[in-house]
Amino acid sequence: MKVIVVGATGAAGHQVVLQCIETPQISSVVVLSRLPIDKALSQNPKVHVILNHNFLFYPPALLEQLKGSQCCIWCLAYRVQDFPEVETMENVILDFPLAAADAIIRKNISNGQKFHFVFCSGNSM
Repeated sequence: MKVIVVGATGAAGHQVVLQCIETPQISSVVVLSRLPIDKALSQNPKVHVILNHNFLFYPPALLEQLKGSQCCIWCLAYRVQDFPEVETMENVILDFPLAAADAIIRKNISNGQKFHFVFCSGNSM
């Protein structure tokens, strides 16, 4: 199984990538990140890191690398009080995961297979 993980630079996302590496049924972990991830994770043969600086836009070359994925685990989150303004919060919490789901599912990256999008949210208080 090929899994996409977003938010691997955070505590939850880092753990998700570690668990994916340890799970024999997962053959490949595609990490979408705006920043480089932990060097030990990025050097694992199961892990493929794709830097994407705009989580609202998924160019064709990026989508091509996601083909065959069966799951996306979205771990990109912040506490509400850590956002500078409401617009940024809406972008990160709503717009980013919706854009990813649209790009992956509607653009048929999953090749017609069942696709799971798991949204992991942190405690907002």
